[in-house]
Amino acid sequence: MNPLQKFTKYIDDTMDELHAISLLHTFYSNLPEHEKEIFVIALIGHVTTTHKLLEHEKMK
Repeated sequence: MNPLQKFTKYIDDTMDELHAISLLHTFYSNLPEHEKEIFVIALIGHVTTTHKLLEHEKMK
């Protein structure tokens, strides 16, 4: 599993947690510098996909 897939899975698994933002921040803070950009890309992808899915559901 490549880093983008790993981070996307972690984000998906974490978003339903009560303290999701805190968990994501801690995870991000503990990443090596060279992986932080990939994590941010995964997070933006997750937010964009979630937003599009919610828009689609509203249109039904």
